[in-house]
Amino acid sequence: MTKHRKNQFSPPKINYQVYLHKSLKEKINQIQNYPLTIITAGIATGKTTALAVYGAENSFNNSCWYQLKRHNLNLVKFWDNIFTSLEQNNIISTKTKNLLDCNKVYQSIELLFNDYLPDLDEDVFLILDNFELVNNNELILETISYFIELCPSNFHLIISTKGRINFSKLAFWKVKNIVLLIEEENLMLEQNNIQDLCLEKHSILLSNKEAEMIFNKTNGWILAVDLIAFKVKEGLELKEILANPKHKCQLLFNYLDN
Repeated sequence: MTKHRKNQFSPPKINYQVYLHKSLKEKINQIQNYPLTIITAGIATGKTTALAVYGAENSFNNSCWYQLKRHNLNLVKFWDNIFTSLEQNNIISTKTKNLLDCNKVYQSIELLFNDYLPDLDEDVFLILDNFELVNNNELILETISYFIELCPSNFHLIISTKGRINFSKLAFWKVKNIVLLIEEENLMLEQNNIQDLCLEKHSILLSNKEAEMIFNKTNGWILAVDLIAFKVKEGLELKEILANPKHKCQLLFNYLDN
């Protein structure tokens, strides 16, 4: 297996300090209570990082990752990669994986849940990242919906996406309370979170007014807050950064202003 392909089935390596605010932690902690979690948020909002940190902190022994790539969008390849992720993380054996025919997806899903997974005592977490890449593929959405309908109580599917997913049964799942929705607003920082992040991660003590200024400029977008804090640590004045952003901050502020 090539390094590129292997990385598709591994969580991102986090080699830096990550800040997760309290309400986000509380929301993510509910994942284990639902067969399906959908995280919908824009680029660089920290959704994948939050999942990786949560998995590491909770020592998920049975967590499987599949990061979708643009060249993996057909039905057969999509399901082959899901089964490969389960195999790579020792949820199913190589022999079992080879028995699952991706040309007969519905039958393979039934076999997986009825014959190969019932003996698992621990919870299994399958994370599908960049799911927006298949949002317009009706066959994939139909088969994933079938997969969700058959999920046992100890199997948890987590979908991370930059855009809304066109699941035809989403309203029904909401009524049945089998889906946890984590939205972009859940990932954004409030004013007090900005103060906590700057103190815990950057050792910067902000006044309420300074935190309010940052919040008004960034809308609580964690990447922008982080970059501002880095600039402050470099010795720049906060008012100068907000009034005359340079380099990467300029690109971020242009994005926010649009």
